[in-house]
Amino acid sequence: MKSRDTYRYVLRDRREVVRYGISDHPEVRAYAHELDGKRFTGVSVEGPTVTRESAQDWERDMIEAYQRG
Repeated sequence: MKSRDTYRYVLRDRREVVRYGISDHPEVRAYAHELDGKRFTGVSVEGPTVTRESAQDWERDMIEAYQRG
């Protein structure tokens, strides 16, 4: 059985989505984005932890949908 240890997160600047991402430690990852100069006002974790594969599928789908507008 695959481990469900990956979080899906969304960085937002007010209501605008800045980034969709996945991580096993979303708070640490958000801090890394901050250090990289990303501007955002909040981070939200989407749902429960999932498998890495499922999280990667979600991230890809969300980015593709965002790019389509």
